[in-house]
This record gives sequence, structure tokens and C-alpha cells, in this order.
Amino acid sequence: MRSRSIILAALGAVLVSVSGCASGKRVHSDAACFGSDPACLAQPAAVAEARDLALPPSALAYAVETAPVVKAAEARIDAAGAEIGKAKAMFLPAASLDAGSTLRASRRHPALADAPDNPYSYALNVRVPIYQGGRAQSALKVAEAAQRVAVAGARDVTLATAYEAALAVAEVEEHRRALEILKRHEGRLATLAADIASERTAGAATSVDTGDVARQRAAIAVNRQTVAMAMARAEEALLRLGLTRGSVGIETLSGLSRRLPADEAGLLALARANNPRLGERARRIEVAQARVEQAAAAYNPSLSLDLSAGGSGHETGFERMHEASARVSLSVPLYTGGAREAEIRGRKDELLATTLDHDAALSGVRAAILSAKQRLVEARAMLSAAETEQAAATRLLDGVRQERRLGERSVFDEIRTIGDVASADLNRNAARAGVLSAEITLAAETGLLGDRLGMSTCAQEGVRPTRDRFGVGQCGKDERKEHVR
Repeated sequence: MRSRSIILAALGAVLVSVSGCASGKRVHSDAACFGSDPACLAQPAAVAEARDLALPPSALAYAVETAPVVKAAEARIDAAGAEIGKAKAMFLPAASLDAGSTLRASRRHPALADAPDNPYSYALNVRVPIYQGGRAQSALKVAEAAQRVAVAGARDVTLATAYEAALAVAEVEEHRRALEILKRHEGRLATLAADIASERTAGAATSVDTGDVARQRAAIAVNRQTVAMAMARAEEALLRLGLTRGSVGIETLSGLSRRLPADEAGLLALARANNPRLGERARRIEVAQARVEQAAAAYNPSLSLDLSAGGSGHETGFERMHEASARVSLSVPLYTGGAREAEIRGRKDELLATTLDHDAALSGVRAAILSAKQRLVEARAMLSAAETEQAAATRLLDGVRQERRLGERSVFDEIRTIGDVASADLNRNAARAGVLSAEITLAAETGLLGDRLGMSTCAQEGVRPTRDRFGVGQCGKDERKEHVR
């Protein structure tokens, strides 16, 4: 994170050794796992077991589920549902009442009688579709696929919001711990400053020692403000959800990688089954396929029965006419000037584009999982090394203090050793934050972050997840409850 690099750069001015290392080791995995091999879709027991582990509902989960951006995505599901009703109406007869009246005055030659004026007419017209060439079926197929896109899109928005909020919580916690470390560091220097003041009276310390401690304490004060500003920036994502510092405990995010598959193949299979971004792209392919069929059906023959019953006459005349008719209408497109071919070709190009979008999303998820997996390995190694460094630095500080009391060490040595302890503490804090950040990413990319936070799997309450033949998660419409506004 950019704020973390700012903090570490600022602390470099006061700490002797603040360092980090990143290994260039690459994680190799079988790229064919994203191919058509049926074995790739097989989920190990750890994958199924991972879905069952969910933390209790939290303030973070509630804030995400009630966020306006999530509610807007859920509203689009209802809008897509309305389009399904519109498509179903194409199967049913359509009726209309047509009526008209004209106010008209005219005069003929005096030798002729005036013509009747103010004509009127009315009729009830009914059109019964007999054969529509697949228009209604394709329109319904498009509408249903579009609703599945909306459902997957709402899940994607929910997961993205939860991911952003979880990272913000982790970053805020990292900054909070950094402030505690700097406070302890400042406390050690304050104690040392008091000792130096008494030693100057005895002639064992000089004004240079006092100035060095004062400079270090001033630098720490600046660094604490730098961390506080970085924390304020990190809280922006939480404030957008109505959360404040301390309203979400870091324990909500603890153990996110526990019981996730340890191997990359298992993680990738889990992502294929649960990542809503992949689900949304797969649903878009279904929409594009349905639109290809719809474009072809639009130019098929159509047959309908038109029924009409009504009357007509003139207000000033005595003639009245009532009639009823039944008419069979057949429409067969013979020549469209290339419009049919052009429209079908355009829809097929859209299908190709959505397929490529799905492949790109698949590659992105795969890259994110592999990167997060490698970051998790490196962060855990860094954490182990930082804990060893911290223990060694603490022992060294105790030894330097004892030797300084015996006159074998200088104030300069203790100041630098205090800096070493603070550096080790900050390294351990950064490593713990790196572990948590990688775990959050893995949980998000595998689609299980919402489950871990106690959130509902699908966009709306009461919707149960199902699996299609491709192994992609979707919301079962049969169990969907009425959306309460």
C-alpha cells in the first residue's frame, strides 16, 4: 500500500535498520486447470468443507449488505425481473379498444340534401399470436439470462465492497499498531532522556547525548503524525459504509485462510465455482447466445389471428353499421437488403467479445490467486524472521542497558539499540499486515469472503445458491423471496 511505504520511508530517518525483503521466487501451477479438463472442475473435500466455515454476522457484514451501491445492484435484479414479465406477455393475445369521432360541418348545393356530419367509429380488436417464429421464446430467454447477469452482478458488487472494506479494516489496524509501537519507542527514549539528565550532573553524559535523544523524539512525533494521516486515508472506505474507527474488530478477519485449500489447483477450482465476477461473465455469455437466436428469430415468418368487432355511423344520419371480422395474417420476409445477416453477424461478434471478457476475467482471477498465494508465503516467512529479529533485538537492548550501567556502553549504543527494537516491531507489524492482506485477497478471489464475514451468499436475503452444469454459482429463482423495499 502506498501509505505503508510512506510510513516506512519516514521511519527510516529515525530508525537504524528498517528493512524488508521480497523473494523473486515464482509459484508454478498447471495453467491447464482453467482449461476444459473435467478434472479441473472436481473440487476436493477441503473445498466443500471451506464453504461451511462462516463467522457470525458482524458490523462489517451489515454495513456492506446495507450499502447504497449494493442496494442499487439488488434493485437491478427487480428491473430485470420486470423484463421477464414483458417477454412472457408476447405469448398472450393483445386486445385494444379503438374509437374515434370527428366534428365536421359541411354545406352542399342548395339543390342537394346535406350529407350526414360528425362520423364516428369504434371497434374491439384482438390479436392472437399463432406462430411467431421463436420471437417470444428468444425474448424470454434473453430476459431470463439478463436477470441472472443482474444477480451475479449484485453478488460481485457485494463482494467488491466487502473486499475494499476488509482491506481498509486491516490497514487501519496496521496503522493503529504502528502508533502503539512508536509510542513505546518514544517512552523508551523519554526514560533514557531522564537517565541522561541525571548522568550529566555526574559528568557521565554530555549535551550531545541529550540533543541526540531530543532529535529522535522529535522525529518520532513527526512519524506518528504521518501514520495518523495514513490511517485517516485508510478510513475513507469505512466512512463510506457508515463505519468508524473501532466499530469493526480485527478479529472479524482472523483466520480467513483457515480451511481453504492449501494447493493452487484447489484454490482455482474454488474460484471457478464461487467467484461472482466469473459467474457474471458466464451469464453474459448466455445473454449473448440468446441474442444471436433472437436476431435470427426476428426475421422468421409470423402467423396471427386478428379479431375485430365494432360499429360506425354519423351523428346526423340514420345509417348505422355493425360488423365483426376474423382475419388470418401471415408475414414472410423475403428480402431484407442484408439487414438480417448484418444483425446476426453483429450479435455473434458480441458473443465473441463476451467470451473473451470471460477469459480475461479468468486470467485475472488466476493471477490474483497466484500472487496472493505467493505473498502469503513470503509474508509468513517475513513474520517468522521478524519475530526472531524482535526477540534478538529485545535481548540486545537488555544487555546494552546492563553494560551501560557498568560503563561499558555509551548512550549512543542504547539509542541505536532502542531503534533496532522499534524497527523489529514495525517489521513484524508489516509482516502480520501482509499475511492478513493476502488472506483477504484469497478469500475474496475464491468467492468466500462474504461467507467468512457472515454475509448471505446471494444478493438478496432468502436466496439460496445453486450450481449450474458449469459449476458456477447462481441464485435459485424458485427460492427467491419478494424484495422488500
